[in-house]
Formats: sequence, structure tokens, C-alpha cells
Amino acid sequence: MPQLDLVTFMSQYLWLLIGGSLFFIYFSSVLMFNLVASWQLRSRLSEDNGHKELSREFKYNETLRKMFL
Repeated sequence: MPQLDLVTFMSQYLWLLIGGSLFFIYFSSVLMFNLVASWQLRSRLSEDNGHKELSREFKYNETLRKMFL
């Protein structure tokens, strides 16, 4: 029976590895989608007001102000 226990342990480890990698892929894809969406929103809001030459920090603060006020 020790070989069966080893196979069970290895299959549990394999499923844990597969599940962890799928969760990591899902989490990173959602994070990348949110980063791209926020970047596009920030650039769209800055273009609407004509703030093309302003610094990145000011654009970010202006976007946050428009979103929450």
C-alpha cells in the first residue's frame, strides 16, 4: 500500500499545482485588464479636457477627482 499512498499524494500535489497555476493566470489576467481599462479611461478623460501636456501625476489626480466628485 505505500505505493498507492505515494500516487495519491502525487495526484493531490498535481491537482494543487494545476489549480494554483490556473488561479494565478486568472488573477493576473484580471489585473492586467483592470490596468489597461484604467489607463484608457485616464487617457480618454485627459484628452476630453485638453490636458495633453500636463504631467502624469496631475492627470491621475484629475481623473480621480472626476470619478469621485
